[in-house]
Amino acid sequence: KSKLTIACISDTHSYHRQIKEMPEADILICAGDITFNGRNIATDYFATFIAGGTLTQNGRSNFYGTISSKQGLTFNGNFFIDAGFDISNTDLMEPGDPYLSTVVRR
Repeated sequence: KSKLTIACISDTHSYHRQIKEMPEADILICAGDITFNGRNIATDYFATFIAGGTLTQNGRSNFYGTISSKQGLTFNGNFFIDAGFDISNTDLMEPGDPYLSTVVRR
């Protein structure tokens, strides 16, 4: 019988590189707060880190998105836009920034 396994991290606040090991899992969930401020540069660093497979056991976990900070922005921001929510907050974004990076999939 197949089992679905899930690994979860939370509140890394840009310290994700300090996580040295994760259990092997089918899905990796980051339950929130990957940055202190939700800026694109910080979320892009996290996306690059995840895409490198460090937390995903050589690409064996699937990572679909996360809440970037308490501000409620996500990698999958279009989900909220399509649902009719306004997730823009000009105090958190630099001029010219898109809502956030696109979802990272392995």
